[in-house]
Amino acid sequence: MEQKYIKINELVSEAEKILVVAHKKPDIDTLGSVLAFSNYLDFLGKENAVFCVDNPSKDFYFLPFISKVHSDVSILEDDYDLIVCLDLGDFNMSGLHLDSQIKIKSKKIINIDHHFSNNNFGFLNVIDDKAPSTTVIVYDFFNYFGFKFDSDVSTCLLSGLYSDTGSFKHSNTDSRAYEVAFSLMNSGGIVSDLSKTLFNTKKIKSLKIWAKAFENAFLTENNVLVSVITYKDLIKTGTSPEDLSGVIEYLNMVPGVSYSLLLFENEDGFLKGSLRTKNPKIDLSKIAQSLGGGGHSKASGFLCKGKLNFKTNLTIVPSDMSKKLLSF
Repeated sequence: MEQKYIKINELVSEAEKILVVAHKKPDIDTLGSVLAFSNYLDFLGKENAVFCVDNPSKDFYFLPFISKVHSDVSILEDDYDLIVCLDLGDFNMSGLHLDSQIKIKSKKIINIDHHFSNNNFGFLNVIDDKAPSTTVIVYDFFNYFGFKFDSDVSTCLLSGLYSDTGSFKHSNTDSRAYEVAFSLMNSGGIVSDLSKTLFNTKKIKSLKIWAKAFENAFLTENNVLVSVITYKDLIKTGTSPEDLSGVIEYLNMVPGVSYSLLLFENEDGFLKGSLRTKNPKIDLSKIAQSLGGGGHSKASGFLCKGKLNFKTNLTIVPSDMSKKLLSF
């Protein structure tokens, strides 16, 4: 990995203007990574811009440097000679696959990520699927070159780690996660705002859509726990898909299930699925990849064009259940 860190710095040194890219529908890990990396480029005196096709959630505004994130595609009109993508398993996750923006694909791309399902789309691919978050890879890169990050950078990196480990509850929370967290906290990293925002604060409308998700949960014949939320459910409760964040972790608490799936539809005609499992024999990333998504073996997701089609079967039987009288 050290040779790749050296190559990152070589490409950065050669570049005059750099675009740092987060994935669409950004989470804390991608935001913490791009903001910390942008700060590093500032330290080197490199002109750079941070782009995300979607505006970050207002819940993430506590992050230092968050105002650096631009969603206006007009900044793509500048002539960048290096693109750095962080926490993107696939270049399409950047939202830059439109014909009008296709020219950006021909540039040199550094791809830094921790997802096992990453398809190595970069000119340089720095992938560590053992890292609990992409911010940990950025942390290791900084440490290799002796970059002394301050409290703000430490908070960005720590936030990504804290979020992607589910406040150190997920199966990717290993000794390395605690070591990095300890180091970042000693450097001034703060997660109290993140903890309050993501894990200890829920609006009434969010509680209502969570209740609907729990009410709709059922177990399939294949021992998969499934909950489905329709777009009508979101409209009725005045919520958005973001309000469902965290539900899948609770569904996955049911003992004995093979894995859990939260499936919901949005206004754009897409279905989004979140997958979780505690079964060591199941690799959810393969399921997600088959549906155009990706992720980790124990936590994955997908987004695909489609709609929900509900079908109900009803069978009438006598009281002794001896035979079917009528099915429709």
